[in-house]
Amino acid sequence: MSWHLYPLGINSYRSTNQHFLDFTSGKKVLLGDLKKEFLSAFLDYLEKQNLAGSTIFKQFKNLRIFLNWLKANDEDGLLHIPIEIHFMII
Repeated sequence: MSWHLYPLGINSYRSTNQHFLDFTSGKKVLLGDLKKEFLSAFLDYLEKQNLAGSTIFKQFKNLRIFLNWLKANDEDGLLHIPIEIHFMII
């Protein structure tokens, strides 16, 4: 990866984090909360922000990447993500 592209990826993740924090209004969200209904509400929130479809897709892609990272780094095997990762592909 070329160095000049790296900050763009970081900014994309920061944007997803900010959208997620705005959606949750700073409330604590546990992995057990990440069910289909919760993610559908997040989708509705993003759509109400008048984001382009490609931008909404990118937010879910980044969230999926984060959840996959959590799962891959679960050393104890105790992590349970209640949704199927493929739901994240909208």
